[in-house]
Amino acid sequence: MQCALSRSNIEYRLGYNGAVGSTLDAVGNRGSAVSTLAEGPSGNWGFNVDDELAGESYDKNHNVIASGGNAFAYDSQNPLIAKNGGSVSMSYGVMTPSETAWSTRRTE
Repeated sequence: MQCALSRSNIEYRLGYNGAVGSTLDAVGNRGSAVSTLAEGPSGNWGFNVDDELAGESYDKNHNVIASGGNAFAYDSQNPLIAKNGGSVSMSYGVMTPSETAWSTRRTE
Protein backbone atom coordinates (compact mmCIF):
# COMPACT_ATOMS: atom_id res chain seq x y z
CA MET A 1 0.00 0.00 0.00
CA GLN A 2 1.29 3.44 -0.90
CA CYS A 3 0.39 6.52 1.07
CA ALA A 4 0.78 10.14 0.02
CA LEU A 5 0.42 12.64 2.85
CA SER A 6 0.25 16.41 2.94
CA ARG A 7 -1.12 18.76 5.57
CA SER A 8 -4.58 18.88 4.00
CA ASN A 9 -4.82 15.68 1.95
CA ILE A 10 -4.10 12.03 2.42
CA GLU A 11 -4.64 9.40 -0.25
CA TYR A 12 -4.18 5.67 0.07
CA ARG A 13 -3.57 3.75 -3.14
CA LEU A 14 -4.64 0.17 -2.83
CA GLY A 15 -3.34 -1.12 -6.15
CA TYR A 16 -6.00 -2.13 -8.61
CA ASN A 17 -8.71 -2.02 -5.92
CA GLY A 18 -9.03 1.76 -5.80
CA ALA A 19 -8.12 4.74 -3.67
CA VAL A 20 -9.35 6.69 -0.65
CA GLY A 21 -8.69 10.43 -0.56
CA SER A 22 -9.18 12.45 2.63
CA THR A 23 -8.94 16.06 3.72
CA LEU A 24 -7.59 16.86 7.18
CA ASP A 25 -8.25 19.87 9.36
CA ALA A 26 -5.50 21.91 11.07
CA VAL A 27 -5.15 19.40 13.93
CA GLY A 28 -5.31 16.26 11.78
CA ASN A 29 -8.98 15.30 12.05
CA ARG A 30 -10.36 13.78 8.85
CA GLY A 31 -12.94 16.25 7.55
CA SER A 32 -14.02 14.37 4.44
CA ALA A 33 -13.19 11.28 2.42
CA VAL A 34 -13.89 10.14 -1.11
CA SER A 35 -13.41 6.48 -2.00
CA THR A 36 -13.37 4.55 -5.26
CA LEU A 37 -13.60 1.30 -3.27
CA ALA A 38 -16.94 -0.50 -3.09
CA GLU A 39 -16.78 -0.54 0.74
CA GLY A 40 -14.59 2.51 1.18
CA PRO A 41 -15.24 5.31 3.66
CA SER A 42 -16.87 8.29 1.99
CA GLY A 43 -18.47 11.20 3.81
CA ASN A 44 -17.99 14.40 5.76
CA TRP A 45 -17.24 14.70 9.47
CA GLY A 46 -17.33 17.56 11.96
CA PHE A 47 -15.56 17.86 15.31
CA ASN A 48 -16.12 19.87 18.47
CA VAL A 49 -13.46 21.87 20.34
CA ASP A 50 -12.38 18.69 22.18
CA ASP A 51 -11.74 16.90 18.82
CA GLU A 52 -14.77 14.69 19.43
CA LEU A 53 -16.75 13.59 16.40
CA ALA A 54 -20.05 15.45 16.03
CA GLY A 55 -23.12 13.23 16.35
CA GLU A 56 -21.58 10.89 18.92
CA SER A 57 -21.95 11.02 22.70
CA TYR A 58 -18.99 11.01 25.07
CA ASP A 59 -18.45 10.51 28.80
CA LYS A 60 -16.36 12.87 30.97
CA ASN A 61 -13.21 10.90 30.01
CA HIS A 62 -13.91 11.45 26.29
CA ASN A 63 -14.84 7.81 25.65
CA VAL A 64 -17.51 7.27 22.99
CA ILE A 65 -20.64 6.04 24.79
CA ALA A 66 -23.10 6.22 21.88
CA SER A 67 -22.41 5.96 18.16
CA GLY A 68 -24.32 4.65 15.17
CA GLY A 69 -27.08 3.14 17.30
CA ASN A 70 -24.58 1.34 19.55
CA ALA A 71 -23.97 1.93 23.26
CA PHE A 72 -20.53 1.45 24.82
CA ALA A 73 -19.40 1.11 28.46
CA TYR A 74 -15.95 1.45 30.02
CA ASP A 75 -14.44 0.51 33.35
CA SER A 76 -12.83 2.99 35.76
CA GLN A 77 -9.51 2.84 33.88
CA ASN A 78 -11.22 3.47 30.50
CA PRO A 79 -10.87 0.15 28.65
CA LEU A 80 -14.00 -0.81 26.75
CA ILE A 81 -15.95 -3.47 28.65
CA ALA A 82 -19.33 -3.64 26.88
CA LYS A 83 -21.08 -2.95 23.60
CA ASN A 84 -24.89 -2.86 23.66
CA GLY A 85 -24.87 -4.53 27.08
CA GLY A 86 -22.76 -7.52 25.99
CA SER A 87 -19.17 -8.16 27.01
CA VAL A 88 -16.29 -7.53 24.62
CA SER A 89 -12.80 -8.93 24.23
CA MET A 90 -9.93 -6.87 22.92
CA SER A 91 -6.66 -7.74 21.21
CA TYR A 92 -3.70 -5.43 21.53
CA GLY A 93 -0.51 -5.40 19.49
CA VAL A 94 2.56 -5.00 21.67
CA MET A 95 6.17 -4.59 20.57
CA THR A 96 9.00 -4.71 23.08
CA PRO A 97 12.50 -3.42 22.28
CA SER A 98 13.79 -7.00 21.87
CA GLU A 99 11.05 -8.02 19.40
CA THR A 100 11.34 -7.61 15.66
CA ALA A 101 7.64 -8.18 14.93
CA TRP A 102 4.35 -7.34 16.58
CA SER A 103 2.88 -9.94 18.89
CA THR A 104 -0.77 -10.03 19.84
CA ARG A 105 -1.87 -10.43 23.43
CA ARG A 106 -5.50 -11.08 24.20
CA THR A 107 -7.31 -9.72 27.22
CA GLU A 108 -10.83 -10.53 28.33
